[in-house]
Amino acid sequence: MSLYLLIDIIIIIFPLLLSLIPWFGFYRKLLPLSVSILAVGGLFLVWDILVTARGDWAFNPLHVGNISFLGLPVEEVLFFVVVPYSCIFLYEGLAGFMPDRRLPHVPFYYMIAALVFIVSAVFFSGKEYTSLVMLVTGLTLIAGASFFREMYSSMLAWLWLLCGMALFFIFNYFLTAAPVVTYAPTAILNLRIATIPIEDFLYNFCLLSWYLGVYLAAKKNFKKKCPDEINISNYGKSGSR
Repeated sequence: MSLYLLIDIIIIIFPLLLSLIPWFGFYRKLLPLSVSILAVGGLFLVWDILVTARGDWAFNPLHVGNISFLGLPVEEVLFFVVVPYSCIFLYEGLAGFMPDRRLPHVPFYYMIAALVFIVSAVFFSGKEYTSLVMLVTGLTLIAGASFFREMYSSMLAWLWLLCGMALFFIFNYFLTAAPVVTYAPTAILNLRIATIPIEDFLYNFCLLSWYLGVYLAAKKNFKKKCPDEINISNYGKSGSR
């Protein structure tokens, strides 16, 4: 078993086992979760295929298997399934056991931050991965001013993002320390926290934001179409419901 596959298994094993608990009812969320995985995971998978082909990063053959998909090891493809499954499971767990609180949301601030990242993307155009991740961060913040407005107004969502970033730090540390993933020095700024390039923190912020944003939108849409869905007793406490 490759190191990367082992990391994938560790990421999903406990959420998958806990999903079998009947009263938690996570199976009710699988349809909107599938929409999020296919839509967001599909787009970021294309991102990975392109930047891998361009040489921004590469996968260490010592720590991945021999099966690949469009230039990516199968473990990297699985990453875009196990991460959203585990992270959305975490979100629903937090939502089921703690109340939400609405936070102020000022679209102007998101647009200013987006402009800063987009200008930075142009400024660092010689660093391909840095430039791309800053551009996508800018677009994510623009979405935060409108599409993600309700999500970014939720204290629960921000708590979940912080938890997600903490878990990302742990697992990405092993990916970059082994290393499973290597980065072209010409494609990044070479500023790291431990062994993790700072670009990866922005990448993870965008990935989590889009996964949750699309998941919540899909769940809301399905709930409108199926208003008689029975919720388990612990749910309904969160203001996001």
